[in-house]
Amino acid sequence: MISLFSTGCSAISHELYTGRDLKIGVIGDAPKVEEPIFFADMTFEELEKDRMTIHSQHDAIFIMPEKLTEADAERYVEVYKQLKIPTFFIGTTKATIPFTFEDASYNKVSDVSPKSYAAGYLYDPDNQLGQQWRFMKEKEDNKKITEKEIKKIYSEIFNTISSIN
Repeated sequence: MISLFSTGCSAISHELYTGRDLKIGVIGDAPKVEEPIFFADMTFEELEKDRMTIHSQHDAIFIMPEKLTEADAERYVEVYKQLKIPTFFIGTTKATIPFTFEDASYNKVSDVSPKSYAAGYLYDPDNQLGQQWRFMKEKEDNKKITEKEIKKIYSEIFNTISSIN
């Protein structure tokens, strides 16, 4: 059943992102990663209000770990569907399920396996589940994710964003 929700997985095996400049709206604390990435602070209220035009200002949206339980509010399910840019849920171990399905609470949805570090979503009117990505460590183990692995995951996310826009 998990594969039904996941249309793209990524085990990290490449170098740091060196593509075009990206501007990413961030709800929560912006990550500390490489150039050429510009992070712009934003709120859920701004995302909700500007959802039809935000694509002209940003290449993607990041929702950071400390905001994931707020991001699962039912009213945002429709917001994520209306965005014309991908939304990445950083730190989620539950894929995009709590954010793209009504009545799915972040605290009640089980972790997916293999465990992801981040998941992305972009609505597609031709596919009810939309485009989805999961980003995880190269090796599934119980060890804490390293800073090097986190940087590689962000690079993979940035490459994904660059390939979409």
